Amino acid sequence: MDKGKVLLGVAAGLAAGAALGLLLAPDKGSNTRKKIGKKKDMLINDMKVKLNGLVDDATHKLGFAADKSVEKSKNIIDNSKSNIKESMS
Repeated sequence: MDKGKVLLGVAAGLAAGAALGLLLAPDKGSNTRKKIGKKKDMLINDMKVKLNGLVDDATHKLGFAADKSVEKSKNIIDNSKSNIKESMS
């Protein structure tokens, strides 16, 4: 299963559980709404941090793949140059 889907499922479950817990708690409506807002902000922040981590990881992997691709291309060009020089000699 994809990491992103698992994280999204866990976050959705946590958000739903937190919202239900707050809604069923014996507290004033205004206090409950404040708590929900704070929890929402915390969850959004956590998701941003996790998403940034995934983006950084993907960027690193893509950069590594690009570096390898450039290295292979240089080797092919160098080998081609050598083959052309040898065939012209």
